[in-house]
Amino acid sequence: MKNILLAFLGGILLWLGWPPLHFPYLLFVGLVPLLLIENHFIQNKQKFGAAKLFGIAFLHFFVWNILTTSWVCEASLVGGIAANLVNCLLMSVPVLLYHKVRLRFTQCWAMSSIVFFWLGFEYFHLRWDLSWPWLTLGNGFASEPWMVQWYEYTGHLGGSVWIWVVNILVFQVICSSIKKGKIWRQVFGALFTAIIPVLFSVFILIFINQWWFGGGPTVMVIQPNIDPYNEKFEGLSAAEQLKRMLSHAESKMDGSEKLLILPETALTDNTEESEIDNANGVKTIRQFIDSHPQLALITGANTYKLYREGQQHPPTAHRIGDGEVFVENFNTALLIAKDKPVQYYYKSKLVPGAEKMPYPKFFSFLESFAIDLGGTSGSLGMQDESEVFDCGEGIVAAPIICYESNYGEYVSSYVKKGANLLCIITNDGWWGNTDGYKQHLMYASLRAIETRRYIARSANTGISCFITPCGEIVEATNWWEPAVIKMKVDINRKKTLYTQIGDLTGLIGLLGSLVFVIFLSFTKFIFPQKG
Repeated sequence: MKNILLAFLGGILLWLGWPPLHFPYLLFVGLVPLLLIENHFIQNKQKFGAAKLFGIAFLHFFVWNILTTSWVCEASLVGGIAANLVNCLLMSVPVLLYHKVRLRFTQCWAMSSIVFFWLGFEYFHLRWDLSWPWLTLGNGFASEPWMVQWYEYTGHLGGSVWIWVVNILVFQVICSSIKKGKIWRQVFGALFTAIIPVLFSVFILIFINQWWFGGGPTVMVIQPNIDPYNEKFEGLSAAEQLKRMLSHAESKMDGSEKLLILPETALTDNTEESEIDNANGVKTIRQFIDSHPQLALITGANTYKLYREGQQHPPTAHRIGDGEVFVENFNTALLIAKDKPVQYYYKSKLVPGAEKMPYPKFFSFLESFAIDLGGTSGSLGMQDESEVFDCGEGIVAAPIICYESNYGEYVSSYVKKGANLLCIITNDGWWGNTDGYKQHLMYASLRAIETRRYIARSANTGISCFITPCGEIVEATNWWEPAVIKMKVDINRKKTLYTQIGDLTGLIGLLGSLVFVIFLSFTKFIFPQKG
């Protein structure tokens, strides 16, 4: 019972430390109960200890997951429950591996192993078809970006290391105090490890504020506030929706604007790409730009490609009727500017279960179980890598579509290709007035720090805003209200260390994990289990 209560306590501490709540300091102790539980299993040499520990670790992570991301169930009850259960199972694996290491090696090696195992898990979890980036530990500081200005060097996985190291040091303080030993060294180590990165972050912040903000091109963002359930795909016509958005923009324009941003799937007409110039929405936008020739416009759209009889088609294409014609749908970003052809970008990081079936070559039969969120659902087509839009006036924009903004290394790949402005287009209305849209917004602050780029964020129902390269959210709109905002943004062409090396921290964690697993496999008889 004591271990179960500790597991509940740990899960609650992690939840209280998570955005949008502003208590990230609790993350430094949220994993301590789990370490204490594992230590209890070691000391008492319990029968079936590994299996019991796995179950308790699952409970610990289940409490955290269900309290923090239960908002997923707003879109799909079954999908939300499944996502949380799978994530809890995966999170429990590093703890089990750590326990195996501790049974055979010294505590020092074991404490190192849990950091490697966790980093390896997060690195892998950001890259496979069941990716779930919402609870990557380093994202936990998104509510207080001033604490992690050093993410421009390590990315958010550096924050995961920080959290685990401090939790380990606090655990050692508790163990020393129980044994009534001298604990001043452990206390000093824990405080030093927790405070020094914060002081370094403050120093960076002071330095940046001395030279950063000089002004640049004016960018305008539209928040149309169209209900995704009752208006967007069946209530209002596509023409009415676009007219509403462009009318909002026209009412606030003074001629200085260089870029206008509309949200994800703003153009709801499902348009074949070979006929894109004849699409009503594109024609309407071009007429609008004729009146504002200095303006480029980024918008979300639903598009598709047709593969006729005899043409090779990808696994994500769907047969139409009984014939040999296949269609591939895309969640697309478009750039439309005067006297330029339309530029495309297809969303590459797709939401598992809603926009993508895992490993479609093998599991295409699960297509009918896709969560329908309106518009283009099921397994969508995608690009293999990011792409930038040349908007003119010195603006090279990264068209980041919704879920993609949760992936630090992927966002930085736009910057590698020359992006000097990050544009996030999203529709967070599927989750209602929950913590979901707040977390999604706050995570974007970390992407700004990692790349040192301004972010212009257009969200259909909110929150739309601008985010400075220091992660500060400015000009934020209200939730579920139509709004228009604009701001001069700095254009930065320098690349941060994180932009250049990506998630190297996570790769090191993965390689370290493999080393520990190999040692566990080959030393089973050389280092027999303790006790």
